[in-house]
Amino acid sequence: MLWKGSVKYHRIGPWSGLGFSGAPLWRGTQLILQNMINTTNQVYYSYNLIQGTSMMITITLVNQTLNLRQQIVWVPQDKTWKPFLSFPRDNPCDVYNTCGPFGYCISNRSPNCECLQGFTPKSPQAWDTMDYSQGCVRSDPWSCNVKDKDGFRKISGLKLPDTMHSWVDGSMKLENCEAKCMGDCSCTSYTALNASDGSGCVIWFGELLDLRVSDGGQDLYVRMAYTEENNEERGEEDLELPMYDLATVVKATNNFSIDNKLGEGGFGPVYKGTLETGQKIAVKRLSGSSRQGMNEFKNEVILCAKLQHRNLVRVLGCCIQEDEKMLVYEYMSNKSLDLFLFG
Repeated sequence: MLWKGSVKYHRIGPWSGLGFSGAPLWRGTQLILQNMINTTNQVYYSYNLIQGTSMMITITLVNQTLNLRQQIVWVPQDKTWKPFLSFPRDNPCDVYNTCGPFGYCISNRSPNCECLQGFTPKSPQAWDTMDYSQGCVRSDPWSCNVKDKDGFRKISGLKLPDTMHSWVDGSMKLENCEAKCMGDCSCTSYTALNASDGSGCVIWFGELLDLRVSDGGQDLYVRMAYTEENNEERGEEDLELPMYDLATVVKATNNFSIDNKLGEGGFGPVYKGTLETGQKIAVKRLSGSSRQGMNEFKNEVILCAKLQHRNLVRVLGCCIQEDEKMLVYEYMSNKSLDLFLFG
């Protein structure tokens, strides 16, 4: 943490097991190998120059004139020190808590601040004038430990919140971490302590501060009203059904050639296709005249993925792109069961 007087100015973010979640440039730089020791007896961070650069001289310092934490390198040819890494950079997202409670900062976007999913600006008028200090509040009411009114949404790629009001357990599994947070009405989010293997548990209490999108960021599970949308998202995450891009399906079916059409039902036409790997597939394409909408399609995707059985045709994945909604199945060479039942 860097301070300007009594004010927090910059926070690097907690150690994720791979690096500091708010400083992706420090992960795997060309000169440095990092080492973090965190045991019951000691906590320390160190770095070493990689092999072949041992003759280099580096210094890490706090530059009070420039308000920077700098790492500088001695250049013998010029007989001078040159900056190698500096924090915070010239970026509003590097300033502590730029977007207020439950807001997060995006460095390559203007305006930089957005509310987390499920939250809205506490003061829309202030937000419109780019005053983000009041942050965000939940957009839907929630009731602690009430079914369908309390749950978590997974948000990926974030610098984790300020850990000033947090609790840590290095041995707890993620599902137990969720239960621990759910059982405490003041708990607002949780995540794995170690992003490299998903082990350990961190939970936060009260407001979530100093969030930003980061290349070195982690998954954060934020507590909010548990809506159908949350449920669908969690179902899709848990199923991890492969997604095919539209170009792959178009190429496999020869642009949905009539010669490849196998049949048609209430959902839409079905086409035979061949992937570049040589695997044969059957593609069920939602027709424009179908009465099935996105929710029905998602339900079918989830149902098909769950019903994996040796006597059922296997769903391989789906394609949701532009106006297209398709299910990709394994191809059954012996045609349809009704031919055997009814001739």
